Amino acid sequence: MRIPLRLLLPILLASSCPLSSCSDVQASSRGHRFSQAPTIANDAHLESSQIQLLKLSYQAASKFPINPHIKNRSRAQELVVRACFELDAPERALAYINGISNWRRGAGYADYAAHLAKHGDSLRLRTYLDKAIESAETAEDWRKHRIQAKVARVLLSLGKTERASALSVGLEPAEALALEATRVLESKADELASRLAWVDGAFEAGDLDQVQWALTACVRSYGDHYKDEEVRESIYERALNSLHKAPRVIGLKTLMDMAEVCLENEDATSATEILEQVNRMIAESEWLPEDLIPLEARTAQVTYAAGERDLAMKKLAGLTQLYQAKRSRIVDIFRCEALVPLAEAFWKCNDPQMAHKLYSMAVDEALVNPNARPRANDLIRIGCSMAVLGVVPGAEWLETYRQAVEQLDGPW
Repeated sequence: MRIPLRLLLPILLASSCPLSSCSDVQASSRGHRFSQAPTIANDAHLESSQIQLLKLSYQAASKFPINPHIKNRSRAQELVVRACFELDAPERALAYINGISNWRRGAGYADYAAHLAKHGDSLRLRTYLDKAIESAETAEDWRKHRIQAKVARVLLSLGKTERASALSVGLEPAEALALEATRVLESKADELASRLAWVDGAFEAGDLDQVQWALTACVRSYGDHYKDEEVRESIYERALNSLHKAPRVIGLKTLMDMAEVCLENEDATSATEILEQVNRMIAESEWLPEDLIPLEARTAQVTYAAGERDLAMKKLAGLTQLYQAKRSRIVDIFRCEALVPLAEAFWKCNDPQMAHKLYSMAVDEALVNPNARPRANDLIRIGCSMAVLGVVPGAEWLETYRQAVEQLDGPW
């Protein structure tokens, strides 16, 4: 007889000692320990403008009518939740999770539980794992498995590998793979041989999901073993030789992630060498402007961080001109997908004036479409981006943004 999920979790968590002190929950791979005093941050550290932008973004997401747009509504609300977690504002994230009306609420509870585990709040961890499991019981198919896998990953992070495995029984292949990849990624850095053996097997299988996780594992291992040049270079070559098995965009992202690891280790020379490879790969393909601009904007950020500031600013100026020249050929629902990453790049490259200008352009473009759904999606993208980066809008801009959110109405 199959044990109901709501009855399984207590079994998975049960042990001969309290959750906060038992030996198999001593610490996660990040080194976090449980204590009886929670260390969860609230959002008092946020600027008032960040709170306003988050509130308005969530308001925009909640404007979607539940019927028939519950999927779009919940997906949009989840984007704001993620922004809250990025800003270390878990209680605001939880408040927004509570407002989600479908299975994504359960997924959010699992994410909140992961945050509790990371910060050592054993007092509430069980509560939100329970809530996640309760939500999984009413979800269907892959949605149910997604929540279960998230809960299993929390257990895995606590060192409860056997119990995580018990919860993973019957997961659909994509979620089972994600859980297995998490186990590999959370393995100790000195277990490199077994990690790379898993990576090689994933590359050999050639399945897209497996290849993506293998590339992620390469980036993690590249950072873990950065000080060992021989090992580091072998990991880089391993990833580079398998990029053809993934879409070009994923390969480019992998290389830029590695370049950023170089910069974290104060190695601008290696970062620049990887950027040269990135630039060659970009030049080898033809791109739509709405796809090329975000890619090149990120390369400009990495170039700037590597010390080539004039080159980076020249590239960003060229991308701005490209957008203006190609704007009429870009479908209106894709314009913010180009403008927001460009604005973010200018902000990160210390040109706030141009960043503000591009965010204003993005709002103008969002309002072009007569349908509320793409307008809402663009406004949420803009608001979350500015909140996460700490971009402080002027009073006039904020009022324009507020009115745009408040005026969201059909047709959807």
